[in-house]
Amino acid sequence: MNDVRISAAAVHDLISDDRGIVADFLRDLSEQAAAIARAKVPVRREAPWSSRSNARPPGFTKAQIRTRQGHSPDGVIWVSANAPADPAIFLEEPAEQLSREYPFLTTGLWSLEGTF
Repeated sequence: MNDVRISAAAVHDLISDDRGIVADFLRDLSEQAAAIARAKVPVRREAPWSSRSNARPPGFTKAQIRTRQGHSPDGVIWVSANAPADPAIFLEEPAEQLSREYPFLTTGLWSLEGTF
């Protein structure tokens, strides 16, 4: 029987390296999630009817879906697919003005199930 020894330092280096295979894999997953979110997010066809509206222009949320990357306090890499907070919350967990929810970020996230 062979003994397997895993170096905690080597594992930490692997999950902390911006150019390593773990970072590449996580970036790929975040890009996939963002692409699904962009395809799924509803886009309003016309501008708000009121000049007092604080609604963003049509296509704003879709155009602002981005991926981000950073490091946790212990140096481990993380990635995400993000959209502007107000419209994302309004669509994902709708206010009473909407009759149903429009999940797009969560759909992008759940589309990754089984890929890792």
